[in-house]
Amino acid sequence: MKKIVFTTIILCFAALSLSQDISGIKLKDINGKNYDMKKNLDNDANIVLFWATWCMPCQKEFPAIEKILKKHPDKKINVIAISKDSPRSMAKVKSFVRKHNYPFTYLLDADG
Repeated sequence: MKKIVFTTIILCFAALSLSQDISGIKLKDINGKNYDMKKNLDNDANIVLFWATWCMPCQKEFPAIEKILKKHPDKKINVIAISKDSPRSMAKVKSFVRKHNYPFTYLLDADG
């Protein structure tokens, strides 16, 4: 079982549970392709970010996470950014991803 570091929204639940098994979750990426967590968690670390285009604190977190990646180039760290935007704002999500060149995997979870 892989340990996952949760930030942003989930941080408030850290006292209850420091990690969760998310290997069974399957979502689509921003290009509509299926992304199977179980097949993509074989890393030194996995960071899961929950964010939305309207959430400025969420977006400010991205450069900080990128600094962590640059600080540890010898580690295989997978950053999975899961957008909580509604289906109507998917164009904003894609625009944000194109505008910023963060080396993250962007997934969509409009259904929650």
